[in-house]
Amino acid sequence: MGKELRYWYIIIAVSAITQEFLLSTANVTNFITTIIMIVLNKIYFGKRASLFIQ
Repeated sequence: MGKELRYWYIIIAVSAITQEFLLSTANVTNFITTIIMIVLNKIYFGKRASLFIQ
């Protein structure tokens, strides 16, 4: 019984850590994607603005 409980604790700990890791990598990916989109929008609208001004 004691051994089984210890294995359960290890399994729960590992799954919790991997979930946290997956969540953090997903957040980083979203953050990077958002930054890229903002930069692209600034470049695109900057070109559009200069076209309209001319």
